[in-house]
Amino acid sequence: MSTSVPGPAEVSPDLALSSALRWIDRPRDSSAWLWFGGKERAGKTGVLREIAGRHPDSVFLDCAGMPSEEIARKLAASFGVAAPDTYGRNFAEAVTKITTGPVVILANTQWAGNLRTTREPERAVHQVVRTLIRNHRRSVRMRLLIEVEHTADMVASLRGRELTLRGPDENDAQPTDSMNQTEAAAFRALALAESRTVPLTVWSILCSALGHDFSVQQLEELVSSYSPDTLTRTDSEFTWPAAAFRRESTAQAWRGTLPPEEAQRFHLQALSTLRSVDPVSAAVRWYVHRSAAGHAAAAGAFESLLEDAPTMAQVSHHSLFEAFEAAYHDHSVPSASLAAGLYYLAERGVWPSTHGEWLALLHHTLLNRGPSGETLADQLLTAADSSTWPWHTMWAHGAGPGIATTEHLIRRPTARTLRLGQTDSDSLAIATDDQGNSNIWRLGTGEPAADQADAPAVPESFTADQGLHGWRPAGAADGHVDLPRMPRYVRRAVRAGDLAVMSSSDGVFAIRIHSSEPKAAQPEVLKRMLRTDTRVATADFPAEALHANAEWFESVWGPSLLKRVAEDSLPASLADADARRFLTEIGFPYARGFLELETVDLSATGLTAISDSPIGQGTGFRLGTWQGAQLLLDGASGKVLQDGSSGISDPLAGSSLRQFVTMARLYFWWFASDWPIEDTEADLRSWLARIDPDAYAAQCWQRVFEDYNFADRV
Repeated sequence: MSTSVPGPAEVSPDLALSSALRWIDRPRDSSAWLWFGGKERAGKTGVLREIAGRHPDSVFLDCAGMPSEEIARKLAASFGVAAPDTYGRNFAEAVTKITTGPVVILANTQWAGNLRTTREPERAVHQVVRTLIRNHRRSVRMRLLIEVEHTADMVASLRGRELTLRGPDENDAQPTDSMNQTEAAAFRALALAESRTVPLTVWSILCSALGHDFSVQQLEELVSSYSPDTLTRTDSEFTWPAAAFRRESTAQAWRGTLPPEEAQRFHLQALSTLRSVDPVSAAVRWYVHRSAAGHAAAAGAFESLLEDAPTMAQVSHHSLFEAFEAAYHDHSVPSASLAAGLYYLAERGVWPSTHGEWLALLHHTLLNRGPSGETLADQLLTAADSSTWPWHTMWAHGAGPGIATTEHLIRRPTARTLRLGQTDSDSLAIATDDQGNSNIWRLGTGEPAADQADAPAVPESFTADQGLHGWRPAGAADGHVDLPRMPRYVRRAVRAGDLAVMSSSDGVFAIRIHSSEPKAAQPEVLKRMLRTDTRVATADFPAEALHANAEWFESVWGPSLLKRVAEDSLPASLADADARRFLTEIGFPYARGFLELETVDLSATGLTAISDSPIGQGTGFRLGTWQGAQLLLDGASGKVLQDGSSGISDPLAGSSLRQFVTMARLYFWWFASDWPIEDTEADLRSWLARIDPDAYAAQCWQRVFEDYNFADRV
């Protein structure tokens, strides 16, 4: 195991090269890692290339401009452990499959990512390098050399050794006081661009967003004046002239000259201006595709970008997910937001191979978000050229992850089998669940159809399952079926012609397949190597749970389960006014087979006082049993208590009857709803703690989340 050592003095490139080569060849059984640092232009990358050239078994990767996902993919492929045909394997598992003792050289991790508002350098170190260090087999003798910006920080966090190259003494990258205000504004606008290379027409737009107007001709003259020492012309790659700083540290220095509040206002204005440019040139489209998401993240306006379907139709999913990680790295993603939809796509491993495939997946995700998402999906379909998509969703029944309301149980259609049926007048999509119940929709529209589960099959239709290697014939162990690539949460399909119906953990949906779209370059299932580094916030507390009316309780339990007691039937010894009102207006649930709660039918038995009440001096009324103990209502205080017969020493189950029943109702909503992957348990826990903090802290309520000893949850 490597240990931290004092940082060495700066050394020359030649000494760094010889030192690194000796370090690599030093006999030892364990793996080790070396952080390579130094100023820009110190020659770090050149030395690392030289090291790679001297070791034929080395893996060299220049990470500049690469997202961390791509870095992980390229490394896994170079080790021969990428396993692209299985969707259970991420980068951490791939690293465990390395059997050789490679020399891994990662250059320019400090410039990872395509955006300037990015977290990719940190992700490259903490999700890629850290995984290489911690997950490789102990029997593998691995050498890691990683170029970073600050070696001391890396040694402090991940240990290892460090080697720092001596850099040039001059520092012409810093802004100069001798530059006039007009030129300084142009430099600042170029530095605030989210792409390191900027078309001159876009540079002019960014200058205007900063409050200074420059024509393309003026910018061309500026480039000529400061080329090649500070600015470079990069028109060889494009059909339009573009410019960039020769060194990225120059851009960083210029970005630091604008206060954060002013920078945020600039990014917001730049995003607004880019959205409204008319007509849109090819250069602007190129920049929006690569950089609009970065401006949105820097402006704190990421959610508003997601709400803009015409712009989203142009934005690259690579830059979108990079900006997403940057926008939410220091705070949680709001629940039920469009950004939360991106979180679940990332968490589910979605990684498209083409822009058209991404838009098809985004459109499908929006359709699963309910009415507001459907509106955005229609706008996206109108704004984009859907002929470039490999497929598009015609209709969907179900709900995507994170889309929940406590107003009713969450139901997602499930399918044990899928088939296409044909009647005299229509084609039908038929989904049959494990209990033999069928949902039937018109294939063309998704409208519910009459019971035609026995309709004959559509001619030439075929069914398929998605396995570890993609689509295969239904029931077969292997083989291939011609269906579009889908994320792993899509499980079954049936196809006829250019139409297919599919089932997933979200529900059932139908797609139209665009046969003109060439097959994707990657035929395997969609998956990611790295998990998202973000987290979704706890869902907002359902306001309707406070002082809820009878309809809210009945919406999940049904009216027959709630048993009301007439006012004149309530005993006078029930002194608590709120409990009396709740029993007459809402009622008490007659529960069986859930939460280990077995209650009495108060509408039939009324409130029965018990003798020898453990409540003390007050009168106790029997409500039933819970977790093996008698459940009682304290007539004086209105509290719901257990009698201790089950061994649970803390008697409090609810500080009031209303609070207890509200907590039970929310638990039932969570327990009985259909969930794919979202962590609704954390939401439920926070809600119960707010409704009745004292009761939630008691052992009885804590126990209901322990699956290992709670009968209804095992």
